[in-house]
Amino acid sequence: MMTLRDMIMLRLMAVVFVTHISSDLFSQDTDSLKCWSDTDKLRWTDFKGKAPGNGNNLYIRAQSWVRVEPILVEKNNAFSYRVKSIFQRYKSWKTDTADYLLAHEQLHFDLTELLARKLRKAIQAAPDPTGESFDPVIQKLYQECADMQAAYDKDTAHGIIAESQASWKKKVCEELKKLKEYASTPADCE
Repeated sequence: MMTLRDMIMLRLMAVVFVTHISSDLFSQDTDSLKCWSDTDKLRWTDFKGKAPGNGNNLYIRAQSWVRVEPILVEKNNAFSYRVKSIFQRYKSWKTDTADYLLAHEQLHFDLTELLARKLRKAIQAAPDPTGESFDPVIQKLYQECADMQAAYDKDTAHGIIAESQASWKKKVCEELKKLKEYASTPADCE
């Protein structure tokens, strides 16, 4: 009879296998993805996607997300997670290159990094981050990030209200500093 721990390990091995297969099938070269970095901010050249020709009045679309991948920690044969804060270049496009738009999208990417840091902190603090009891923690952090992203767009009118944009930038920078020990590193995006 399988124990609960055996069932969890089996489930995680299946996730690792599927993640590995999907990574191989759908892997993208380094040109298509940009990992968050404190020293390498977004530039207009990172927006490589083609704007839709549907008459939509949008000037820009930037796609960033946090990817959580299960990994095997070799020193103790335990599972953990690698957390990546990623900007997808070919899903991001622009029809205008106003400075305020780029600054606004950079802060969205910074909010994505804030989620990544909170996830790393939660994973590190959890007695068993592979258990089902950890799923609600992850979901709560993702929802907080989605709510924060929406509030940011609303409060700044998508970057148009400069005073609100500056206030959000200060707030996000302070939050990132509080969690600097969980910052993305180049190793996170390997």
